[in-house]
Amino acid sequence: MLLETFLDLLVNLNLIMFASAAAFLIVEACLTILGFEKSFSTRLLLLKTSLGFAALLTLLSYFGSMTQFRAAPHISDILISQYLKGNISISAVNFDNLLSARSFVLQAVHSGTNYWANAAIFLIMASILGRCTYIFINIVRINKILRNGHCIRRSKLVDIIISSKTNIPFTTRGFRKFYVVVPEALIGDYRTFSIALGHELQHIRQKDVTIEFFLVLCSPFFILNPGFWIMSQKIRKLREHICDIEYLSRSQVTAFEYAKALLSVAKQASLLRRMNHIGSLSVPFVGHGKFMFKSTKSQLANRVLAFAESDNRKPHKFFACSLLVLASVLTLFCASAFLPSQGWSHDRIMISSVANLERLSFRNQTQKSIKFGSN
Repeated sequence: MLLETFLDLLVNLNLIMFASAAAFLIVEACLTILGFEKSFSTRLLLLKTSLGFAALLTLLSYFGSMTQFRAAPHISDILISQYLKGNISISAVNFDNLLSARSFVLQAVHSGTNYWANAAIFLIMASILGRCTYIFINIVRINKILRNGHCIRRSKLVDIIISSKTNIPFTTRGFRKFYVVVPEALIGDYRTFSIALGHELQHIRQKDVTIEFFLVLCSPFFILNPGFWIMSQKIRKLREHICDIEYLSRSQVTAFEYAKALLSVAKQASLLRRMNHIGSLSVPFVGHGKFMFKSTKSQLANRVLAFAESDNRKPHKFFACSLLVLASVLTLFCASAFLPSQGWSHDRIMISSVANLERLSFRNQTQKSIKFGSN
């Protein structure tokens, strides 16, 4: 019973996340078409709103309230309507099996008698366990760096630590404090050291570290969901652009000096690849290349171009609010369309009856064929 509830919730959770990602990509395309591609703060706000609304829908789904949203038609109701109008050419049995595919798969998983269902469960559980192991390894590495590092400044909120065990400045956090870790190799370059430190403190101001922790801790449940990884990657990209621009506006550092510092740290990181690599639970000064995403070199080029050609134009507040509403409505429609339908409509009862009659007719014909064959 517990496994059944967990799997059902996991499927709903991933469907909602995928719907949220699709809705955000549509809204982001609208911004790009209208010339607001470099309005990074607006795009990040829309992205966070999409994730927040997805989390809200997940809670509503968990408590069984999803069926109360009758404004969005269920996709199966639309398909049934088209089938009854004759726009879908398929037998009633096959159509009914298509509508019941989700329930059939979950029942096969729960029963444990289907080989492919068991293989799918094994893949999902192994992926979740692998991701949890990866997160645990990063926690151990971060704790090791913090323990072996030298704290040069301690405050109520932030500790600044010099470490010889890392080659890239990064920020992480505990339950109550943030930790800014700077490589020991940067001590001799005061300008780069101060720029990297200022950049990481800006991440703390923007609450990027807390959001990163939230993404990482949620990632095991979305390990096989491309929508989650697209959205998390976009969050990391947008937060770096915003942090770069905000830091340059707050400090007296020129864009040339800042770009030079980025390239210096990236070059040092490439020469010292054997150092401890922190892949999650931290916000680095220079990111690492990601599988299926752009390389570190491309990421640096995009960051430099973003703050060198920064465009401070923002869409009107009313237009931005309209996009927020659009993202929420699209997420609600997509999520409610693909979550399981509760209740029986007149059309759904008709399809089920026709499918049962077709099954009965097929069974009678089979019995007659066996009877005549025996004679």
